[in-house]
Amino acid sequence: MNEDAQVNMGLYCQELLNDARFVELLEVLELSLSQAMLASDTAEEREKEHKTFKGLKALLDLMQQFVIVKDQIAANRDESE
Repeated sequence: MNEDAQVNMGLYCQELLNDARFVELLEVLELSLSQAMLASDTAEEREKEHKTFKGLKALLDLMQQFVIVKDQIAANRDESE
């Protein structure tokens, strides 16, 4: 992925992470997963919900990383000018 694509992805991720509706959706999903884990009758069910939760966290971490990279690219471009 070239720098322009990284910047565009970073802008998109930042827009989503700052969108109140998206944040609310994430909160609902996190609460739902937490409740599902607590209500699980078996270790397998709890593990499934926990893996889904970890996947959500991995996605959010990736989105945040794109925002950081976007900012770093912008700073590097400013320094070179």
